[in-house]
Amino acid sequence: MQDETFSLHDRLTWARILILMEFVAILVSTSAAVIIEILLYLIILTSRDLLQRLYAIRHQPMIRLTLVWILVLAASCLYTIAPREDLIDILSSWRKLLLLPMAAAYFGDIFWKQRAVHTIFITLCVLLLVSSGTWALDLNVSKYQDGIIVANHAAQGMVFAVCLLLGLWQAREYRHVPIKMGICLAMAVVAFLNIVFITPGRSGYLAMMAIVSGYILFSVSGLKKYLVFLLLIMVMASTLAFSPMARERIEMGLAEIESYRDSPQLTSMGVRMVAWETTLRLIAEKPILGYGSAAYVEAYRRAIAGRSGWQGEVIEDPHNQFLRILVEHGAVGLFFFLLFIGSFFFQPVPGRFRVPGLCVLLTWCATSLFSSHFTTFLEGRFLMLWLGIFLSASPEVVGLNHGPSMAQNG
Repeated sequence: MQDETFSLHDRLTWARILILMEFVAILVSTSAAVIIEILLYLIILTSRDLLQRLYAIRHQPMIRLTLVWILVLAASCLYTIAPREDLIDILSSWRKLLLLPMAAAYFGDIFWKQRAVHTIFITLCVLLLVSSGTWALDLNVSKYQDGIIVANHAAQGMVFAVCLLLGLWQAREYRHVPIKMGICLAMAVVAFLNIVFITPGRSGYLAMMAIVSGYILFSVSGLKKYLVFLLLIMVMASTLAFSPMARERIEMGLAEIESYRDSPQLTSMGVRMVAWETTLRLIAEKPILGYGSAAYVEAYRRAIAGRSGWQGEVIEDPHNQFLRILVEHGAVGLFFFLLFIGSFFFQPVPGRFRVPGLCVLLTWCATSLFSSHFTTFLEGRFLMLWLGIFLSASPEVVGLNHGPSMAQNG
């Protein structure tokens, strides 16, 4: 049975509202997002019903593996070489994992999932239109370049790729309602054009390619999905090649890779190449358990001692989530992290929400080959909230409607 109650005197309602507010806040204001998150913790910790709902979802695969991953992070603290302040910072960064069970506990029913979808899609569409409009009118409404209104160009490209996904997905949902379907398709087109011609982020280009590819492969049946997949890839690649901005960004990245050894100054791709070389040496030295939680910076500092120039500067992140986990937690840690990612594929969730949920997960995995998007503030929180909302099981599955209470389970 759908939980359609909506009372401003109900703490469950407020928990849901705060989660949706945080989803909006992380896109526009870090400070507001932190305040909302604190309020969310407070309302949950002071409500028996909300705590019971959290307890009831403990058997869901993604919740179990989230807890296991948290234990891995904690265990790695026992042997880390990181200074205390670095350890506190990275553990604080990983607190975004807690948003996953919160969203899963309170957005299991279809009614509230759909409300969340509408809230997210409308928010992304508004941001998309503001970005495109200010760029067209040559107005700068943020500290960044024209058209950038979401944190930074990399994050904006990724969330607009999600807007593109939602536009395609919602258009299919509204295929029998021509006006709504047309609006959704129009927003998908605007998102595509914004990523290609306005938002200069290579992460956005990769996210767009990955998210559309995932959507086609997950949602189209039969052999025709491969034809549609190839056609869309060709269209997106051709459009990127046609865009002067996208072509310049891609060519610049390739040039930085080719010349990074002799470059007199730090470049976006050059710093990645140097970081990856050093990171691989660190992994080879401690391949099983790594150097411990938050130890990447200290391990890197020791590895580059004596180097000169920008190649001798400490790099705080290897710009690859999986390499960072290998350095800090070793092969054992990476194994459990991959189990954590794999757990989302075993969630008992309705198919219509499963597709966008998994598409965004796989897209974040793809972009995390070049950044650490599971731990960054905006991208990490966006992903945890998204997965909790879209892939959470229904109340009937977790036993909220007729299962034993928390007290009965000890």
